[in-house]
Amino acid sequence: MRKRRNERGFSLIEVIVAAALTTFVMIAIASAVATSVHSTTLVETRTRMHADALNVLTDLRAITVYNKAMLAQMVGKSASMTIAHSADHVETIDVSVNIEPNVIRNSDGTTMTTLAKVANVTIRELDEKISERATLFNEAPAPGSVVGP
Repeated sequence: MRKRRNERGFSLIEVIVAAALTTFVMIAIASAVATSVHSTTLVETRTRMHADALNVLTDLRAITVYNKAMLAQMVGKSASMTIAHSADHVETIDVSVNIEPNVIRNSDGTTMTTLAKVANVTIRELDEKISERATLFNEAPAPGSVVGP
């Protein structure tokens, strides 16, 4: 059987090569999308974990800033809680308040060491771990404030 010169179309080899190239490109695109989705999920998880840790620290500051007795009671204590978002999505929050040295550098170059009450919050979820810390301190209420010392 002879091939006529006016016949148009693709040979079998051209079709196989085109299909192989298309398959390769589709696999590469699918891999890129899967990696992007995983990275986005990881960033969202870490962002939420940071926000949770900062919320805990803000709450600790709020309840101890005007109450010296409560802050004194919290020193040396720790607490842990577990939050189940779903069956396979569990978050553990560990909170502790300790006294740690705090080095203050003065403008003249000298240093002074004081003891500070520091709250540490660690959140673990799946393979991720986030830690945040903040110094807890007492301050006097603003004049005219309804908050008592």
